[in-house]
Amino acid sequence: MRISIFYRNVFEPGGAPVGIRHLANRLAKRHDVALWGHATDDEWPLLDGVQQRSYVGRSELARRLPGWIATDAPEILLIVGFFLPDNIPVVRAARRAGVSTVLHPMAQVWDSALKGKIFTHGCDVRALEKKRINRDGLVARVSNWLNPAAKRAFMHSVGRAMGLGTDAVAVLSDDERTQFQSYFPRPDRDFVTMEWGVDELETMPDDSAHFFRDTLGVSMDRPNLIVWSRLDWHYKGLDRLLNGVAEVKRRQSNVPFRLYLCGPDYREGSVLARQFIAQHGLQDDVFVFLPGDYTPGSKTPLRDADASVLLSRWDGSPRALRESLLFGTPVLVSPETNFAGIVERYGCGDSVRDADDASAVADMLLRTTDAAQLQRWTAATQTASDDSHWDTIAGRLAQDFHHIAERPVARTVAERVGRALASFAPAGVRA
Repeated sequence: MRISIFYRNVFEPGGAPVGIRHLANRLAKRHDVALWGHATDDEWPLLDGVQQRSYVGRSELARRLPGWIATDAPEILLIVGFFLPDNIPVVRAARRAGVSTVLHPMAQVWDSALKGKIFTHGCDVRALEKKRINRDGLVARVSNWLNPAAKRAFMHSVGRAMGLGTDAVAVLSDDERTQFQSYFPRPDRDFVTMEWGVDELETMPDDSAHFFRDTLGVSMDRPNLIVWSRLDWHYKGLDRLLNGVAEVKRRQSNVPFRLYLCGPDYREGSVLARQFIAQHGLQDDVFVFLPGDYTPGSKTPLRDADASVLLSRWDGSPRALRESLLFGTPVLVSPETNFAGIVERYGCGDSVRDADDASAVADMLLRTTDAAQLQRWTAATQTASDDSHWDTIAGRLAQDFHHIAERPVARTVAERVGRALASFAPAGVRA
């Protein structure tokens, strides 16, 4: 099969571009694959067997698209991201050429994502680790204030054509599919699942010392739980988690686990966490570790934790959770991580459907103190990890692409929108 992938940012550093490049590499083992994206100054090694096409500016993109389509002759064009104006000419050119299109919105069409700007300091962890505190300046605050209106305008205009005008939508989870359908009514058959793989680590932990027992010198009398992400108070749900810990302390005087918040500060999330810890008397139970308190780039804390916790209000496919499975570390998650389905399918951890319910979060946290339960979760991470390798995911996705390519292509927006609306019109649609 001939597959092209368009992602404006694919040749940049950072989690999402790296993930798409992993996918392209694995698909290229059995298929003809081309990557299309905006040119950057970064020099990446040539992707094995993957053709690379780049452009500078949307006018150049529009000029190059007919040639790329003619040369690569894709049977499927995967379009990554949603609030990217560069996607629009790509959808239009593919439709005119009769190419089947699959949109991968990366969970950007989600209630919580539409309420503000998620990234005001970028998402490159190594860059974030260079500053102790990452505060939003005036420009970031203004951008965050304007962001919801800009997103709504996009959703009701060109975004609607993209949301309904592609031939299929590749979602990270059933939770993302439900969110997407609530804005763009499409039948379930228009969706395929595209979970992200467990990234191979560039360097495995070479430190034989156990992070908690040997490096920190803490007693192993209770489970050590870890948040391994940028410390964003709102979007990474630190407030949700700490409210759950505070509820545990209200129920019983001794918190039967330790919680470590490890990662670079984001929007003063670490500052707010420390204030909460002091206010609720959690100094012996919850610890904030910024770069310098752990070794940047080291995965040893994640490897040695008893469980990895992430109760995000919005997320894509968090690398920390995927790497947790690789290390055999169970995960505790909210639906917004797009990981609840994986946890429920494999039993490799626990999930809480309403992470704003402090009592439900407390119940989940307390289940980590059941040694037999923790052992079962840990054992299940092996199967979950094996089924989440990029090779396996690429194979499943290629099969779905084959079925999509066999369908008639909608050459006009009106045709696709009419087809979608005629077959599926749930109550309460917001778009």
